[in-house]
Amino acid sequence: MPVCLKKDFSYRIVDETPDYFIIQTACLRTIKKAKLIEIVNDREIITHLPAEQACYLGIRLAIEVKNGNISTNHFTCIIPLTEADDSVVIEYETRDKELFCFNRDTETSVLLDPRNIALNSELLNTFTSRQSFYIGFLSGTLSYSKPLKKSGVAKKPPQLRLVVNNVSRDH
Repeated sequence: MPVCLKKDFSYRIVDETPDYFIIQTACLRTIKKAKLIEIVNDREIITHLPAEQACYLGIRLAIEVKNGNISTNHFTCIIPLTEADDSVVIEYETRDKELFCFNRDTETSVLLDPRNIALNSELLNTFTSRQSFYIGFLSGTLSYSKPLKKSGVAKKPPQLRLVVNNVSRDH
């Protein structure tokens, strides 16, 4: 039997019922039954799921919150969006709920609608599971609320302008 270290654990969702998700631990091959809110509050599971599955859970959570089945008061786990070794960083979210992302490898910045990211598995896989979960949650909250916008490459981050006595100075 192979020896598994805690850092080697990864999870995947193998089945779903109306009330539960069936989760498999890859290394130990154990099966666990958990409700959505239990998974959301378990940092270990969220951070070690495949990106597509983490995104799906985020969408499901947003739908459950919208329908009033889950209250936002039930979230106890705080997951950092970005770690030091992540290649893609979500810098900030605009007022229109678009994500400003910076790719550390290519040094490019892109402004993307989270629904466009969620619909593109190749793009979604460039993000970590934590980020994919957040993208899924945003996608679920945005669905049906406003039409999809075409996302594009951001030339540079927004600049603040200080106006003093009707004279503007760029910063």
